[in-house]
Amino acid sequence: MNKLAPDTIQEIKKRHLTSLLSGSQPDTVTAFQVLDELLQSSETECLVVCQALANQLSRPNEIKFVLSFILRYLSQHLLPDDVEDLRLRRIGAKALMCIPAKIQDEYSHLLACPHLILEQLLMNMKAELAGQIFEQIKPDFVEVREPKLRMAQEQFNALLTTYARKAVEVTVVQVQEYKSRSESAASSGSGHLEESEMLTSTMRRSYDKRRVSPTLSLASTQSARPDATGRVGMRQKSASATSANTGSRFVMPAQPPTQDQWVPDDATAVCMVCTVERFSMFNRRHHCRRCGRVVCAACSTKQTIVFGVPGRTCDECFEQLHTSSEHRAQEEHEIYSQRIKERLSGAGSGATPTSPGMFASSPTPLDLPGLLSADLLKKNMTAAIQHVHHSWKLRPDTAFSDQVRSEFYFEQAPSVSLCISILKQHSSRLEAGKLTISLCDTLSSHLQPISPGVPNPEIDYSLIISVMKQLLFQAKLDFLSSSSTGMSEQCELYLARVDLLRVMVEANYQDLPTVRELTKQDTVRRLRDKLIADERLKLAMEVSTKCGIDPAGV
Repeated sequence: MNKLAPDTIQEIKKRHLTSLLSGSQPDTVTAFQVLDELLQSSETECLVVCQALANQLSRPNEIKFVLSFILRYLSQHLLPDDVEDLRLRRIGAKALMCIPAKIQDEYSHLLACPHLILEQLLMNMKAELAGQIFEQIKPDFVEVREPKLRMAQEQFNALLTTYARKAVEVTVVQVQEYKSRSESAASSGSGHLEESEMLTSTMRRSYDKRRVSPTLSLASTQSARPDATGRVGMRQKSASATSANTGSRFVMPAQPPTQDQWVPDDATAVCMVCTVERFSMFNRRHHCRRCGRVVCAACSTKQTIVFGVPGRTCDECFEQLHTSSEHRAQEEHEIYSQRIKERLSGAGSGATPTSPGMFASSPTPLDLPGLLSADLLKKNMTAAIQHVHHSWKLRPDTAFSDQVRSEFYFEQAPSVSLCISILKQHSSRLEAGKLTISLCDTLSSHLQPISPGVPNPEIDYSLIISVMKQLLFQAKLDFLSSSSTGMSEQCELYLARVDLLRVMVEANYQDLPTVRELTKQDTVRRLRDKLIADERLKLAMEVSTKCGIDPAGV
C-alpha cells in the first residue's frame, strides 16, 4: 500500500467509502471510522475525499452523512460561501429523505435549494408533505446566512398564502366582443333597450347551459381525444369539418412568437384550434408556445422544444412538426435503403458483393432489418417531441423558476379542499381564517356584471357562492380554535351576506354587489331602494330582512 502513488491510495479509500455507504444497508459506523483515520493522518486529504464523495453519491442519506462530517470536522478549511452551500445541501438532503422514493428523482436536482423543494411540493398539490418536511428542516435554516435562501416560519406562511390563493383562483376574462356589445347596448339608451335585453338573455342562456361540474367538464374533454383504436372524438371531427368548410388551413409560423406577441386572452371566447370548446371557469385558456394562439387544454396536451425548453404545443403545430419530422425520416430511410441495395448489387461503386472492402464503412448484413426500420429512424428524429403530462418543476436557475411561476396554475382551481389543505399547514389559525375571508372578498368580485345588467358568461355564479360558503365555514372553525370572538362574528356576517347573494342569483338578479359591499348599511339601503324602483319587491323584502333594515318602506 505504501508503494502506491498518493492519488491511487486516495482513489482506493474513496471507492472503499463508496462501497460502505452505497450498499443496500449503509455501514455508516465503519465509514465514520475510515474517515476519522483519514482525518487524523491528513485533514486536507480527508476534505478532498469527502468533497469527491459528496459529488459522487446519489442517495440523500449518503450525501447527508458526508456533508455532516465535513461541516463538523473540516469547515475551518472552507470559505464562508462554501460552508453556506454545504449547509443548504445538507438541508436539501434531509428534505429529500422525507420524500417517497418513487417521486424523489423529481426533486433531487433541487438538493442545494431546499426552499424550492418546498415550493415545488406545493405546486404539485403535496401540501401535507411540504408541511411535514418544513417541520423537520426548520431548525436547520437558522444557520443559513442568506435571507433569500432561508425558510423561516414567516417565509413558509407567505408561500402557503400564495398557493392558497391560486387554489381558488378564477381565471376568466372579459372578452372584447361581449364588452363592446354590452357597452354599445348600455350607451344606446332606452331606444335600444330591447337589444340590451336580448344580449343579456342570450348570454344568460349560454351561461346556464354551461353550468356543469368540473368532473363532467373534464370527462367531456377527455372523451373528445383519440381513443386506443385511433378514433377521433366529436370535438376533432367538428374542427376538421370547420377547416374543410372554410377551405383554409392553419400554417405554423416559421419562428415561435415571444410572449408579448401571443394572442391576448380577451381576443376570443372559444379555442382557436377546435373552435368548439368555450372558455369558462372549468375550461381555462392556454397559449401554444409555438404559434401563440389561445387554445383549450384538450387541444394542447403535447410538448415540443421552444426556445430551448419544453413548451405547451397545440395539436395543429404538433401535427405540422411531427409530419415534417416523419417526412424527413422517411426520406432518410429511402436514401439509406437505396445505398444499401446498391452496395449489395454492386451498382454505383464498382465493388462486387464479395469484395473485402465492401462493408468497410457500412454495417454488417446481419443488422439490416434494424437499420432499415422506419420506426427506429422516426424515433430518433422525433426524440425532442413529447406527448406527456409532467409535474411542475423548478430549477436553481432564478430566471427559469420565475418563468415557471408566471405560468403556474392549479388545473383543479377553484378547489376548496386544496385551499384548505394548504392553509392547514399555516402556523396561525387566526391568520389562516383572516386569509380565508380575504379570499371570499376576491371571489365575490367575480360576481359583478361586465356592465349594468350583463353577467359574465364565463362565470358559474352558483359555484362561486358555494365555494365562498365552504371557505367561510372553514374560517369559522379556525376562529373558534383560536378563540377569536370578534372574527367569528364577522364570519357569521359574511355567511349571512353570502346566503343573500345566493337568493339574488336564484332570483336572476344580475347587478350583484360584492359580499364586502353588503356588509355596509348605506350600500344595502341603496340596493333595497333600487329593487323597489325596479318593482322587485320580494327581493327587496329579502334584502331588508337579512340585512336588518326596516322593511316598512317595502
